[in-house]
Amino acid sequence: MARLPSIRALAAASEHTVLKTWEGLGYYSRARSLRRAAQIIVRDHDGEIPSDVDALRRLPGVGAYTAAAIASIAFGRDEPALDGNIRRVLSRVFNMTTPLDSPLGESRLRDLSAKNLPKGRAADFNQAMMDLGAVVCLPRNPRCETCPVGSLCDAKRTGRQSQLPVRPRKALRRRIFMGAAVISRPGEVLLRRRPSNGLLGGMWEFPRPRFPVRQGTWHALTATARANPRLFRDPYQAATASCPDRTRLFSF
Repeated sequence: MARLPSIRALAAASEHTVLKTWEGLGYYSRARSLRRAAQIIVRDHDGEIPSDVDALRRLPGVGAYTAAAIASIAFGRDEPALDGNIRRVLSRVFNMTTPLDSPLGESRLRDLSAKNLPKGRAADFNQAMMDLGAVVCLPRNPRCETCPVGSLCDAKRTGRQSQLPVRPRKALRRRIFMGAAVISRPGEVLLRRRPSNGLLGGMWEFPRPRFPVRQGTWHALTATARANPRLFRDPYQAATASCPDRTRLFSF
């Protein structure tokens, strides 16, 4: 806040400045989205955060939950917010057997939240539901004996608290093998900047050759080097020639 104290300051800052300020917090795509959102707010809304949900959702990095939370809590709009805690509370109170992440489950959650939202009290309602899920209606071992809405909860009545919410099976994780070429000479090391989009976008890394997923790292690097003998003769020239706009020598 001291370095970028306003939306206009954030919008005017370079990406490098924003990422450097964000350094150590992780999720760097969020920092980029914040900067782009600030630029849109300055350009299209005269520097004022919009109160309309649709306008909020058009901002980079702002999804349905964030837009509804901002609209209800910051601007008093009657918008139901659905974070993980609220979803869990609703699924238990109304004994939902439909997976929450399915289109039907999502639609029912939104209907239930909207129908039970007290007009003019959306901010209080949304925050109370978040707290209820975070403190009482826990994912495991919910504290049903102290729940203020226990008398209304269908899951408690039927003893199904531990079975809800219903979630689809998680997809199997895909294993990805990566290798890197550490190319250095006294006082210098070669780094490559990743494309701005995708995993770890815009971050600096050692040059990584592409290779089939199932090959071992050492075998893949050796095969890549043999296929590109110029890498042995002049690794700096070979690496910089492949992506001149994103490769740089760093001194230390």
